[in-house]
Amino acid sequence: MNIYNRNLFFSLLVFFFFIQKAFPQSDNRKPKTNLENIDALLESSFELLGDRLILNKEKVYLLEINAPDNETESYFKSKIKSRFADYKIISDANLGSDAKIVIDSLALDTKYLRLFEKDLLGNKYIKRQATVKYYCSVLITNVQGYRFNQSFTDDFALDDLSLVESDKFFFAQGVIPPQSFFSKYLVPSLVILASAAAVILFFTVRNK
Repeated sequence: MNIYNRNLFFSLLVFFFFIQKAFPQSDNRKPKTNLENIDALLESSFELLGDRLILNKEKVYLLEINAPDNETESYFKSKIKSRFADYKIISDANLGSDAKIVIDSLALDTKYLRLFEKDLLGNKYIKRQATVKYYCSVLITNVQGYRFNQSFTDDFALDDLSLVESDKFFFAQGVIPPQSFFSKYLVPSLVILASAAAVILFFTVRNK
């Protein structure tokens, strides 16, 4: 390959690389809701609880939840009772029980970490993080408690904000952060300049 063809090939590669960055393929998949991300983490945590209850399935468990607010407590209670529907889990201490499940330091949270752009079209995305954490004590002989603290991070288009949030639960909502100068101005400017340089190089080499 001579110098002319090599330079032309390199110019084409650079040109198409930046074109692809400027106009990426659209993703038509519906984003998961904030509540779905929290539910996935809860389901993962309930696997740990299930391992501790499986050998004592016949017992009646009194569920005690120490949460910072009624909304978080009610949601967690509904999820754990749904997940362990085959178990005898009650919330009324007057009914009598054989053992107790105590949930301490319960926190369900959604945070929007960053507002950014993926392309030159100005489409904005939000990087988000769902978190579930708590400590669970199962008051049965020879059964140890466990601490769960996990997060899940992904992103979604800002235009889909109304689709991912839940008006019913505050922990399934977030605060949109301001866009950084680097993301808002510097990166798009660099991509535009590099794309322009690639185009100029392409036609310069072609005319020689």
